Amino acid sequence: MAKKLISDETIVIDLLTVKGYTDSKAASELGVSKMTISRIRIRHNIKPKSKHTKDQYTLSQETNDNLRVLYFSGKNDYEISTLMHIGRGTLRKWRMENGVSSQSNKKGLNKKDADDMYALYCSGIKTDQIAVKYGLNRTSVSRHLKKNGFKVIDNRNMPSDIVLNSPLKEYQKQVLIGELFGDGGICSTSDEKAHYYFAQSNNQDFFTFFKYTIFKDFIVNVYTNKKYSAVNVSTWSTPYFKKWHRVFYPDGKKVLTGELIRYVDPISLAVWYMGDGSLNRKTPTFHVGLSVDLIPIAIALTEKFGLFFEAIPYEKEWHLKVRDAYKFFDIISPFCIRGFEYKLFEEFHVRIASGWNSLSCANVTPDIFNALSKEDKNRVIDTYVTFYIQRGFPYPRYNLGDIKRELILLSKTDIVLRDKIIVSNDTGVKICNNYFPHRFDGLRYDSNPMTIWKDEVKLRDFFVDRFRYSKGPVTDSVIRAGLQLKGVPANFSPSVAKYIYQSFLPSGGITVDFSAGYGARLLGFMASGTSGIYNGFEPYTKSYNGLNKMAGECSSTANIDRNRVNLINKPFEECELNFSSDLIFSSPPYYDLEIYTNEDTQSIKRYPDYSVWLDKFWGEVVRKCYSSLRENGYFIYSIGNYRDYDLIKDTLDILKNVGLRHCNTLKISYHNACKNRDKLESLFIFKK
Repeated sequence: MAKKLISDETIVIDLLTVKGYTDSKAASELGVSKMTISRIRIRHNIKPKSKHTKDQYTLSQETNDNLRVLYFSGKNDYEISTLMHIGRGTLRKWRMENGVSSQSNKKGLNKKDADDMYALYCSGIKTDQIAVKYGLNRTSVSRHLKKNGFKVIDNRNMPSDIVLNSPLKEYQKQVLIGELFGDGGICSTSDEKAHYYFAQSNNQDFFTFFKYTIFKDFIVNVYTNKKYSAVNVSTWSTPYFKKWHRVFYPDGKKVLTGELIRYVDPISLAVWYMGDGSLNRKTPTFHVGLSVDLIPIAIALTEKFGLFFEAIPYEKEWHLKVRDAYKFFDIISPFCIRGFEYKLFEEFHVRIASGWNSLSCANVTPDIFNALSKEDKNRVIDTYVTFYIQRGFPYPRYNLGDIKRELILLSKTDIVLRDKIIVSNDTGVKICNNYFPHRFDGLRYDSNPMTIWKDEVKLRDFFVDRFRYSKGPVTDSVIRAGLQLKGVPANFSPSVAKYIYQSFLPSGGITVDFSAGYGARLLGFMASGTSGIYNGFEPYTKSYNGLNKMAGECSSTANIDRNRVNLINKPFEECELNFSSDLIFSSPPYYDLEIYTNEDTQSIKRYPDYSVWLDKFWGEVVRKCYSSLRENGYFIYSIGNYRDYDLIKDTLDILKNVGLRHCNTLKISYHNACKNRDKLESLFIFKK
């Protein structure tokens, strides 16, 4: 369809400047796209008009009164923001204007914590190290100590003056230039100094770690941005970052020009392409914002590299296309890192990272690691330990686009059933991990994997182990897989759950999940395409919140009404079921095999004796389910034995005693990619 053009741009100028229209309103008035209006506005140096009116966020008197009550009751910005649906920035501004304390204490720190922190501080431990121990940032530690009457001086670990005043090495300079042409930035902190920062999606953790290893001597802060599923990294302020700030930010705002191409070499070109490039129909393409005058940049690149760069305006951005892909990849491939193979032709994959040798730890595979000297091995492990101590455990975080694609794939994935064996797959596991990251904080009766993360010696051994058994660079997913081998609580398979609902839940039927846990069965229900109602019971607060969030964010993609999912934050054995159900399908806790939380609602906390647990928890669950189950309804569960506990036999006895008939037993086949072997788990099917 042909795009509608504007022959007389004065009409647009009049709407934007005289009438004060926004881009959207002007586009609607003239029947053109918003991007068309934006290009004309930029061409004539017209500042954009905010779509928000000046007084849009003025709070009413009633809201002001409610905020005062909430703050004086002890609630903090995070809690009030959720309750009142007001941004935390607005709340901070309101507090400053009204002289109200933030009451911020998300970790629930008390006077004893302050005493312990101060004892550590007096023993010579620095404030940033104390922050790591308590899972806080350094400012929170200092604030809590001062709040409790302790005077502290910020004694965080500072790099030496030699580091802060050293010029950047050539490869560091080139990586920085490539970043500045892309999404990296430099922030001025004074007339003499500035710091470099970047944010990278969790999906590209290998790129984050690559840049960390390049600038590791300068980096001061690494943290996970949960809202945007990204990792944020920033450096100390130095005179040499200020030098490049003056080059790329002549008036305080980043400006990319053709003249800056003189600083670009193959390294910076590769870094720029890794950050902002894509392989679009066999054409390497850089994606650049609308505000950049790209034509002079394309001309300068063509003159320097002779690859015929072409600037093409697109609906939402400028595209910089490379017409000689083979010559382009020949130049940049030695400086591209592993993980970006999808952006290059296959014949160039063998050359990836060859230009870095062992300079960047991000390119170290087990083969390379084993060939290193003892000194170089220690350097690699030191870098990993330092980075992940600063960043913390890499909990899985995915954006809504990734979750939507995974859910669509799950809805289209069919289960294979062979000789009463259900062959499971990992589809949907990513979604569960996103909404239930606290699964990695759980523990088994004989292990607590997260202690590895709190002990530097154990953490070093852990990374050595990962290099010994992984097939490629040690990324976030490789780390999580390694930790799961140490005893992280297991989750059910969403694909198997989907199969059960499609096979045993009648149209419009009601199903009960008495131990909803980490959301696999809820996800399988939403992806199954079956009609009916899901009732999930979960006493653990974090898991209950994860279930609610999953249902809210995934129901539209799964094309089901959110009201068809009922979630109850109570132990199932305490609940009264005022409805009849067609299918009871769940997986109970295996007594004390896995400890999900220390909350008093957990069955192992309420009934620590096994025989009492069998009667008061498991027996009561079965009796309630039997009373709720319709005639010919199904009761399906998975369970297994461990240690000296014969859970399979004890459970069969309980179900038969209440009158349920055992009609079938299926096996679920799970493939353990880490150990490269299959595991079978029983799925018992009873009928009323």
